[in-house]
Amino acid sequence: MTTCGQIGDFIESMFPLKYAMEWDNVGLLAGYKDQSVERAMLCLDVTGEITKEAIESGCQMIISHHPLIFKPLSKVSGENHVQDTVYKAIRHGLCIYSAHTNMDCAHGGTNDMMADLLGLKDVKPFQKSPDDDSDGIGRFGVLEDESFLYEFIGLLKTLFNTRSVRYTGDDVKKIKKVALCTGSFDGNFKGIASCNPDIFITGEMKYHEVLDAVAYGIDVAVIGHYESEVIFKELLQKRLTKAFPNVEFLCSQRENGVLK
Repeated sequence: MTTCGQIGDFIESMFPLKYAMEWDNVGLLAGYKDQSVERAMLCLDVTGEITKEAIESGCQMIISHHPLIFKPLSKVSGENHVQDTVYKAIRHGLCIYSAHTNMDCAHGGTNDMMADLLGLKDVKPFQKSPDDDSDGIGRFGVLEDESFLYEFIGLLKTLFNTRSVRYTGDDVKKIKKVALCTGSFDGNFKGIASCNPDIFITGEMKYHEVLDAVAYGIDVAVIGHYESEVIFKELLQKRLTKAFPNVEFLCSQRENGVLK
C-alpha cells in the first residue's frame, strides 16, 4: 500500500518545503497522510472541474503546482470556488498536495525543466537564494546553435504549445544566451542583467516590467503563465511512476489553461 504521506515525502525529497517562499502554502493542504493512494492526478491548478475529473477517474489524491488554498479559510460553505472545491475534495476522500515555489527553486524543478526543454547548456541559477541552499528562482544557459530571434520565437511557440508569444527586439537579432523564469516574473532584473542574456523568457510580466527590461537592455519573450509551468506534469509523472510503480499517476486532460 502506498500512502499520501509517502508520495508527499518523495516529492519533498526533490523539492524541500524549506525552499518555498514565505508567502507560499505548500505540502499537504487537505486529507490525511495515511490515506491509501492507488491513483493520483497531476495538474497545474486545482479547480472544480479538475476535482470532478479526479473523482470520476477514481483518484485518491491531487498533486498540483499552484496551491488551492493561499489564504486561510474561515469557513468551508461553498461561498466561493475555493471553499466549494475544498469541500468536494474532502467529501470524496481526495488528498490535495501542492509543490509550488519549492519546486521552482529546487535543482531539477520547474526552471530546470524549462531549461532542459529548450536544450540549454551550462545551465546555472541567475538569482541564487542567500537564505538557503536552493538554486533560487531563474536559470541562465546557452543554446547549442545560435538562431535569429524570429526563429527562436517560432521554437517557443512549438515547445510550449502556444499560438502567441509577446516579445521585444529585432527579428534578425542573434539569440545564443538565454535567461528564464517560469510563472510570474518578480521584477528583479539585477541577477538577469549580470548574465547579459540575448533574451529573457518568462510566463508573465507587467507592462512596466517590460519597459524596465528594455531600459536594462534586455529583450524579453512572454509565453504565458500556464504555458511556462504546465510542462511539469508529464515530467513529474515519470519520476513518480518510477518511484511508485503500484500507483497510477494521471495528467489532467481537462486542464488547458484559461486564456486562449
